[in-house]
Amino acid sequence: MFMPAVKLMERFRYRSKFALIFILLILPLVILGGFLVAGLNERIDSIAQKQRGIEYIVQLRDLIESIPEHRGMTNGYLGGNSGFREKMLEKRSEIDVHFAALELLDLKLGRYLRTGDEVEQLKRRWLNLKARAFNLSAAEAFEQHTDLVSAVLALVRQVFNASGLMLDSNLDSYYLMEAVVKRFPVLVEAMGQARGIASGAVAAGKVSSKDNVSLNIMLVRIKVNHEALTDGLEQAFEFNTETRKILSEKAKLLDGAIQRFANILDKDLLDTDKITAKTEKVFKAGTEAITTVFSFIDATTPVLSNLLEKRINQNTAEKYFTLSVLGVVVVTLLYLFAGFYCSVLSTTEGLSSVIRRLTQGDLSARADLTAQDEMSEIAAGFNTMAETLEGNQQREREQIEQLRKAADIRDRVDLLLAHVKQVEEGDLSHAIELQGEDDLGQLSIHLNSMTQSLSGISVGIREVVESLNTTLAEVSSVTSNQVAAASQQASAVNEITATLAEIRQTSEQTLNKAKALGGLAQRTRDESNMGRQAVQDATESMEAIRSRVDGIAQTILTLSEKTQQIGEITAVVNEIAQQSKMLALNASLEAAKAGDAGKGFSVVAEEVKALAEQSQQSTAQVQKILHDIRQATDRAVMATEEGTKGVDIGVQKVQRTGELMQTLDGVVNETAIASKQIVEAAHQETVGIEQVNRAMGEINDAVMRFVTSTKQTEEANSHIVELADKLRNSVEVYKVR
Repeated sequence: MFMPAVKLMERFRYRSKFALIFILLILPLVILGGFLVAGLNERIDSIAQKQRGIEYIVQLRDLIESIPEHRGMTNGYLGGNSGFREKMLEKRSEIDVHFAALELLDLKLGRYLRTGDEVEQLKRRWLNLKARAFNLSAAEAFEQHTDLVSAVLALVRQVFNASGLMLDSNLDSYYLMEAVVKRFPVLVEAMGQARGIASGAVAAGKVSSKDNVSLNIMLVRIKVNHEALTDGLEQAFEFNTETRKILSEKAKLLDGAIQRFANILDKDLLDTDKITAKTEKVFKAGTEAITTVFSFIDATTPVLSNLLEKRINQNTAEKYFTLSVLGVVVVTLLYLFAGFYCSVLSTTEGLSSVIRRLTQGDLSARADLTAQDEMSEIAAGFNTMAETLEGNQQREREQIEQLRKAADIRDRVDLLLAHVKQVEEGDLSHAIELQGEDDLGQLSIHLNSMTQSLSGISVGIREVVESLNTTLAEVSSVTSNQVAAASQQASAVNEITATLAEIRQTSEQTLNKAKALGGLAQRTRDESNMGRQAVQDATESMEAIRSRVDGIAQTILTLSEKTQQIGEITAVVNEIAQQSKMLALNASLEAAKAGDAGKGFSVVAEEVKALAEQSQQSTAQVQKILHDIRQATDRAVMATEEGTKGVDIGVQKVQRTGELMQTLDGVVNETAIASKQIVEAAHQETVGIEQVNRAMGEINDAVMRFVTSTKQTEEANSHIVELADKLRNSVEVYKVR
């Protein structure tokens, strides 16, 4: 698996190898560090983009506050209160300043947030509205102001999306951003519109149907956004306790102001027949709620900025820490590689010097290395090799000296070898003649003694072999007779065993059939008991079904009576609707006669007429549905009566089946008792046969063991005879004196 890498490395010198490994190791680290730093820079840029979005939206917050206030003042002025004129002019100057500040900020941040010419369009719409405001009706002025506020909110949403505020992964800043950017503008606009509509209604002394619908819509919008805002702030506070400490009191004030304004709208305007609230009270409550919202925005914005600034600082610190660690790692690796390279180079030069001295014949050369790595093991191997070569050289010298001494005793060894060869050929009649007190002299004495001993042993073996052959012949005759008798006895035992096996097989078949009959009888008995129980359960179930069917029939009859009552009620409702329609028609005629004074009454008459027509259509649909229900209940009553009859018939059949199952149970019990008696008798017979068969098996085993032992004895005798013949032939080779 590593051969390609090995082949590649074998083509380079150490300098090239280390350079290649260093590059391959450092390059991934540099690339990884680059990716980490790029990711951190991207996160920093993303947070900075969020900061730009917050800064831009904070500037738009002034317009979101000022334009609705101008709308309320304009409505008051156009409604006849000339005191609002000076306030309108002051508010216009304030809005112009806000637009000027927004234009400057757009020049700075617009390219990042992709706002385009949205600010310029907003300013043109504001200038157009400012120029025409005194010439518009109250409704037109309110509508154009509302459209302008909607355009500002659209720009807020655009900046919100372009700055990535919605994609924040931290819950505290996410929910605070959602509150400032998403919930607060919608909440402020809803409360601003509700304040304007409610103030006009209170001034007029009544709430028109259109204002009623608008106020209900605004109230629902206020409550929904207020609830979402409260939940989001609670999530942010749970995630960041420091945020709770800073904003919790402001949140309580905000919640109270919104609740008070919503209660005034709900109780003093929508849920009352007569308006008793004062215009100042309604306007003040709405203004207080809106002001509290903007106060909370002002308190929340620095908190958001601090959170984002902290994250930028954290990511910047992380980036510099990553670069520092990467630099330290690269420098450390470079330093270690340089040290490693110098160490290897020094070791290889030392080994090269030792090898040159060894090749020149200087076996005393040794490698002296202080390193503890693999190269030191190689050096130790070279030292061991040099020591081995030096030791071998010394041993060769000693061996040469020993060979000189060995040449003197070669002739005496030849004499000994000649005697050994004679003994090997079987000639034990000669003795070796060799004088001397050294090891070879002692060896010649021992060889002569050995030759004499071998001669005596050969004579004794010959005599023993002759006697052994005679004895083995007699034993072989006796064992042959024993084998024949034992074989006849084994055949007789085998015949008896086969007969007993047939008897046992027949008995086992009888026992198995008896057991099967007993099991079948027991299962039949169990099934009979289960069948009797099932019949009893079925009878009870049929009775329960008959009771339930009766209850269903009674319920259906009650349902039929109720549908009849509903039909009568819908008929009355239909008559009322027809009368309401006629009244609406008469009211429309009277309104037409009254001219302009009766226009409002005409609208009410039209609505009453429409409601009457809807009531007629609904009652017609209800009557059709009731007709279908009555038909279905009639069919259900007939079906339940037929079901009751069927249940009665089923109960009778089930009871008849129970009687038959009782009779069957008695017959099955008698069969089971008889089958048990048969099984016990067959089992006793099988046990007796098994005992006899086991005894015959033991006899047969004993006979077979005797036959086997006898045959083994006969085979052993034959083998001993063969060995005796071989021993005799071997001894006859030797010549004795």
